[in-house]
Amino acid sequence: GAFVVGTQRDIDTAALALDYKQDKWQFNAAYYDVKGKNDAALNGVADDTSFGQFYAAYKFDKNFKLAAQLLMAGDEVNGTDKTGYTARLDYKGMNVADKGSWGAWIMGFDAPAGVLYAPAGLDCDLNDARGVTGYEIGFNYAVQKNIKLQISYSDLEQKEAAAGTSKLDQQTTTAFVQFFF
Repeated sequence: GAFVVGTQRDIDTAALALDYKQDKWQFNAAYYDVKGKNDAALNGVADDTSFGQFYAAYKFDKNFKLAAQLLMAGDEVNGTDKTGYTARLDYKGMNVADKGSWGAWIMGFDAPAGVLYAPAGLDCDLNDARGVTGYEIGFNYAVQKNIKLQISYSDLEQKEAAAGTSKLDQQTTTAFVQFFF
């Protein structure tokens, strides 16, 4: 489980993913089965849910890669769509083994509520019950061999508002350092 926003979330997840890469193309298909162990496990989403994704990417040259992802929720939640998408454009691409290498990206997305998907800075409660739409821009840098610095900015909004309330929105800047061993 994960500790988020003051509530213990106890969730079991099973997944199956298939990847294929050839020349400049990359494909992925995945299925996730999520089971919440308590009432607070999946805020607004059925305690047992499933979702899937299809991903495709094309690397134009050594600098540019375009990727798209189809997200499919197993259940309709709060009147939101069962399908969504992500689209991402990468420039360069950081290699953690190559000190000084860097990369940048911009990503747009429209995720349905039944999909537990989020960019790095998303507050979990924003997408739990209403779906989320928005964009993210980011930068990563290999500070030293096997040390990655990543900084991103997200501008997000719930797709649907709860009865009697307005849509939540969130602008977040996230930074972290990862060490690879």
